[in-house]
Amino acid sequence: MAEDLIPQIITALTPVLVPLLIVLAKLAIAKLPKWSLPILAMVLGVLLDVLNGLVTGTTLGPMWGAILGFAGVGVREIVDQLKKAVSPPA
Repeated sequence: MAEDLIPQIITALTPVLVPLLIVLAKLAIAKLPKWSLPILAMVLGVLLDVLNGLVTGTTLGPMWGAILGFAGVGVREIVDQLKKAVSPPA
């Protein structure tokens, strides 16, 4: 039962992990162009799906990995907009 839950957890966390990995990439590579971030998000989603396949034997495939990675861009945008809505205007 638990072995069925682990791949689902990894899949669900992919859109959350991708923005965190992008922040680390931006710290490691200071001159990372902004246009490359959505592409990097999709690549990271595919890599996390491949890692999920290696660890658990379950994978969604590269297309869904890219979609989940790109969903991470949406998660980051939602967080940014919420921060702007909560903070008072300067």
